[in-house]
Amino acid sequence: MVKTRLVNTSGVKIVTLDPQRSKNCIRRRPRPPPPPPFPPSVGRLHLEPAADAVLLKIRAAQERLNFEIRRQYSLYEETLKKGQ
Repeated sequence: MVKTRLVNTSGVKIVTLDPQRSKNCIRRRPRPPPPPPFPPSVGRLHLEPAADAVLLKIRAAQERLNFEIRRQYSLYEETLKKGQ
């Protein structure tokens, strides 16, 4: 048996030639399955459900922090207006 590798655009084929030429065997390497589609809510960053819950907690904390920063800034602007 003589084994020859042929490189093709569709993948690698392993061709086995029988010396008596009674039959030729062509085997194709199976392709891996396509990756799962990304959920639209998360985008390309898809993690385990526990990690998703942590991300949601972080986002909620960021929103609370941004709200507090805006509130403090508006209070600061009011005190500046009163001082003038």
